[in-house]
Amino acid sequence: MPAIEKSTFNISNVRKGVRMLSIGKSVYNVSDVNMISFGQIVEEKTEDSWKWFRINWFNRKPVNPYNKPNYNPETGWFRCDTVKAFEPNDMMAQLDEMIIG
Repeated sequence: MPAIEKSTFNISNVRKGVRMLSIGKSVYNVSDVNMISFGQIVEEKTEDSWKWFRINWFNRKPVNPYNKPNYNPETGWFRCDTVKAFEPNDMMAQLDEMIIG
């Protein structure tokens, strides 16, 4: 199996069982049309062949208005396909470019 770069976060690799070091990665979740939550992975587990992450949310916890089984805002466990990893400095640079022009 080919090596995966440390900064690469790929959902298909998680499903295939590729060992990834996810703890400490910054993630976000869009749980409603105008609600984006930012956090950091503090714990991970595998359940029913899915990777699950416990997230420490910084600004606010995501909501689950449709009671989806793939995340639980109350316990902090989110299935890997409900969050997106990102590099905060890269995102800030892109936002600065968008705002400054």
